[in-house]
Amino acid sequence: MIWLAIMAVATLQASGGTGGRVAQIDVPTRPPRPVAEMPNVTVATYEVRGQSGSALFADIQRQGPLTRSGQRVAARTEWRNTAAWRNDGERCLPATTELTWSITVTLPTLAADQEIGPRLRERWRAYALQIEAFEYGRVERVNDGMASMLAAMRAAEDCEGLAEARRRGEQAIADASARYDLEVARARRAIRPLT
Repeated sequence: MIWLAIMAVATLQASGGTGGRVAQIDVPTRPPRPVAEMPNVTVATYEVRGQSGSALFADIQRQGPLTRSGQRVAARTEWRNTAAWRNDGERCLPATTELTWSITVTLPTLAADQEIGPRLRERWRAYALQIEAFEYGRVERVNDGMASMLAAMRAAEDCEGLAEARRRGEQAIADASARYDLEVARARRAIRPLT
């Protein structure tokens, strides 16, 4: 068997320079279900502290996950995949391809020992659910992209076609994530602020 691994990173941040108008999509104020219940997902959290909305937001800006460019964001989704297939002598058998993937979603959580009033706690809850809803949409795109990539890899005629299907599939997932950032730009600007 041949094993290969890859990792990609996406952030809750739009990339610049669209070159054209991008249709905007709405993002619900809460995910349809917790993102942790989605296939292939593990949720990592970082604790946030503060006595006001602005203090909580400042703490997110201090310790939120980093983008590749070194900028802090509220949430981040990363994915990895590993592919394996059988060989018949020198020839690989694309139809035997197995693809496994894992998705890690990093989200802010209010520190368990954090004492805040009920009004701020409700604002925090609404904010955290909105952030999770954004990442839910990204996870859907990653899971769909991985399934499509596996089908294309299995349908390849030879080793070169299998490698090309994987390369194209990974690029399609990265492109879908970047396009998602652009599609939700309006919704992200409308997110209920903590302050």
